[in-house]
Amino acid sequence: MKHLIFDKNKTEPFELSRTGIDEFLRCSRSFVLKRKYGVKPPGMPPLTLAIATDHLLNNEFDRIRCEGSSDHWIFRKFGLEVVPYQHDELDVWRSNFKGIRFFHEPTNMVIYGTIDDIWRNINSGELYLVDYKSTSKKEDLDIETG
Repeated sequence: MKHLIFDKNKTEPFELSRTGIDEFLRCSRSFVLKRKYGVKPPGMPPLTLAIATDHLLNNEFDRIRCEGSSDHWIFRKFGLEVVPYQHDELDVWRSNFKGIRFFHEPTNMVIYGTIDDIWRNINSGELYLVDYKSTSKKEDLDIETG
């Protein structure tokens, strides 16, 4: 936890994950208590459903990535003209202990996080970072509100 504590006198960059930014946006008070004083927020139960969803979807999209296909029911249902992006570093970017890192010099911060997948737009070549989410909502979901 010591590496998560902000110290304005340190010269090395302060590391902050995408989840940490999310924590700040949800409750800045809890964020400051945790990142400045080391006060841990109450624990959360493990997100077993989310982990299982990530694993299953990774396997599904890795299979069609290997086939070079763009045929997936999600793509068809939402009219997405995308294919799973091929890259040698994909497993690194998915890894909890490596992921993607960006040094923001003006704030001396390293922002880091992992991705679930990357899809490439067939027409424009634009890349989309994908984050799979699980939900227990009963009503129908769409790709925007899910």
